[in-house]
Parts: sequence; C-alpha cells; structure tokens
Amino acid sequence: MIQFNCDGSLSTTTKWTIKNCTSTRCSFEIVLNEKVMTIYSELYIPSRTLDYGVYQLTLSVTMIDSPNLKASSSVYVRITAT
Repeated sequence: MIQFNCDGSLSTTTKWTIKNCTSTRCSFEIVLNEKVMTIYSELYIPSRTLDYGVYQLTLSVTMIDSPNLKASSSVYVRITAT
C-alpha cells in the first residue's frame, strides 16, 4: 500500500505499467488496448489479455502539486494455462 504523509494537497495521479519478464529481467513494457484502464488505483485485466508468462505490474503514484514526490510498488504475476 502506498501512503503519503504531508500537509499539502493530497491530489494524486496514478499509472499502472506492465512489463513482460524473462528469466533475468523485466524490461519489455506491454501496451494494452484501450479497454484496460491503467490510470486508476485498481487494475482489472480481462482474461486472455496477457500471454502466458511472468509479468511485473507497477503502480506509480505522483502528487499533482509536487510532481517530484512519487512512490511506486510492484507485484509479480505468472499467467499459466488452466
């Protein structure tokens, strides 16, 4: 969870990025279709949107009044056949 502790405006922008991971690193950013909204704090990815593999999902939060104040958090997911 990302939390800001400050006296100024708490207005923020959010952005999700998704990278495809290989065995050594996660460097290939995935461009999703316009149906996947990446500007909200929650991310919903419909089934069959991502191919099988490992992905790094990163949520970045930036203060609108102070763009230098940023935080991000990542999670790794594996898409497998069921």
